[in-house]
Amino acid sequence: MWVRAVRALRRAALLLPLALMAAALVLLPRPPPLHARAHPSVLPTPPSIREDAPAPHLQISITENNELFLSDGDDISRRPWFMRGGELRPWISDPHAALFPEDAPGDDRIVQQLMYTLPKDENPPIKRILLANGLGAWGVPAGRTEFIRNKCPVDRCSITADARDAATADAVLFKDHHTPLNVRRPPNQIWILYYLECPYHTASLRPTSLDVFNWTSTYRRDSDIVAPNYAANKTKKVAWFVSNCHARNRRLQYARQLAKFISVDIYGACGSHHCPRTDPNCLEMLDRDYKFYLAFENSNCRDYITEKFFVNGLQ
Repeated sequence: MWVRAVRALRRAALLLPLALMAAALVLLPRPPPLHARAHPSVLPTPPSIREDAPAPHLQISITENNELFLSDGDDISRRPWFMRGGELRPWISDPHAALFPEDAPGDDRIVQQLMYTLPKDENPPIKRILLANGLGAWGVPAGRTEFIRNKCPVDRCSITADARDAATADAVLFKDHHTPLNVRRPPNQIWILYYLECPYHTASLRPTSLDVFNWTSTYRRDSDIVAPNYAANKTKKVAWFVSNCHARNRRLQYARQLAKFISVDIYGACGSHHCPRTDPNCLEMLDRDYKFYLAFENSNCRDYITEKFFVNGLQ
């Protein structure tokens, strides 16, 4: 049941970093200068919203057909906008929404953030987000297209990859590593670090880069913006795509032990089956032929889930 529910969130995973960042940028006041902050990870508090505005009563429900919905009270409503085919959007700003780590410790807050909208009487200026690694790393166009096309509840952001905007952008998003911009950073500019891999397989930050980020967007639930990689007639049992045969958590040995009880087809350098990563038919073959897909992490780290679970297993 839960696998189908997670699979329904695949679209949310694709939109998540940019949509949530748009909401956070518009919602929060610009941070104080770096020298005025006692600790770089401390976030500004959300602005107050009209207390007389009724809060929406949204909750997650799973129907008897194992589909994930948001319920309005006791009645099942339409799918929310971030799910495939979904059209339901927040109709009023919720002043009690749990949007930040300190609001709901241990919760990823993804649904609350994606279903947040501004009060009707607020019309903040457009916020500009600079993608430090370029548009290609994200697969999105410049400008407001991504927000408008997906009808994001908070769409007052514009994307740029032009390094000349580094001195004026409201936020700079770094993907997988910190790329020096070689310009003087404005004191109120927000820097966000986006990681999906675990620390063992991520480029280390320079000592001078440890204290420069305002927000984090990673797989960990205590990140400011949690960014997971979400997802009858099948004739084969289990498939696994793997190239690292010496993972420290002994996942290969586990798979070989599992193969004593159920058929496990191992693709890549560690097995006898082959399907090149560049072949678009590989994912189609997985979906068509196999009942199960193994997605083992290359190491065991807090809240870390391998991207192959979502990309290969659920996509």
